[in-house]
Order: sequence, then structure tokens, then C-alpha cells
Amino acid sequence: LVGFDSRKGVGNRRHRLDSGESISRPDLDWIEIPAGRFKYGDESEYAARPEEVELPTFYIARYPITMAQFQTFLDDPQGASDPRWFEGLAATEDQRQSEPQYFKYLNHPRETVNWYQAIAFCRWLSWRLEGPHDLRSVAEWEVRLPPEFEWERAARGTAGRSYAYGDKYDSSRANTEFSIGQTSAVGVFPQGCTPEGIADMTGNVWE
Repeated sequence: LVGFDSRKGVGNRRHRLDSGESISRPDLDWIEIPAGRFKYGDESEYAARPEEVELPTFYIARYPITMAQFQTFLDDPQGASDPRWFEGLAATEDQRQSEPQYFKYLNHPRETVNWYQAIAFCRWLSWRLEGPHDLRSVAEWEVRLPPEFEWERAARGTAGRSYAYGDKYDSSRANTEFSIGQTSAVGVFPQGCTPEGIADMTGNVWE
């Protein structure tokens, strides 16, 4: 495997628990999105009805979860193989099983992850961060998936940009289907970041 990357938010960091156990945890780089109103949806046939939505302050990771970060969940004896993280979810046995990464680079976004596995990863990481992880109180988790409103606010800003970087499409600002032909290391298109510095919200990997 290749793709070692020392940038904050891309890899993992060793952490010693109160019990004395040393574990590896994803090192996430959080970006604050301030509270306020924003333009949600648009007039296209594929989007939600346009409206103004108000959200409280929230945080979102600068980069998508990388292969290296998700691998800590797979390698942890109390990680992906532990049924606790799927309790209460309607996942079948097949849906609990991780699929191989297509593009095996540690600093590329982790792909082939379904919704159930993403929830289980967040639940496990919240537990590893010694915070709440009960499925009945997801809003209290240290790490969770962003609801649609939060993702759209982070990606499109308050004015409803067409792309993370602006309103006019620019193929040089993102890794799209017609450029590289595979995923790329997270954040290598800085000119395509949102004004807050969030990377890869346009291009690189399907969400």
C-alpha cells in the first residue's frame, strides 16, 4: 500500500486510554460552519424545493474519511467485527461485510462503504473518543454523518453555490469522472475547496 501522508486530517494518531491501552484513531480536522440561514435546494428537477433554512453551528471534517482512517475500524478487534456497532440497524450480514477498496492508496477517500457501515464507523469512533454512542441519541455522538441540510450548507455556502468553489463549472478544480479516471488523494485540488477550506465536496468520490 502507498499513500503515507502527514497532513492533519488525513491519517491516524496513536492515543493512550485511561486503561493504559494504546490505540490508533482517525485524526480528523474539523471545520466550523457558523450558525445562520442559507439557501437550500434550487429550481432544477433533481433538487429539493428552494427555501431558506436556519441551522445552528456545526462542524464537518476537512477531508473525506481516507482508506487509512477507515482501516483502523477494520483492524480494531472491537471495531467492524463487533456486533455492537450494528445493533438496532436493519443491516443484513452481507451489508455488514466490508468490500475491498478499489484504489488502494492510504490517503485516498475510502470507497465501497454503505450507509450501515458508515453509521457503524461513526458509532465506533464516538465510543473510541470516549463519548456517547447510543443509537437513540445520535445527535450527541462525537462523530456522526451530516444530515442533508448540513452537507448542503457546507458544500454550497449561504447563497446556494452550484459547486463547492463557485457557480461556474471548472474542470481544473476537481477530480471528476472525465479527468483522472480514479480517485485521488484527498485535498489535492485546493482550488476546488469551499471558502471555509472543506475539500472534495465536488468531485473525487461519490457520496
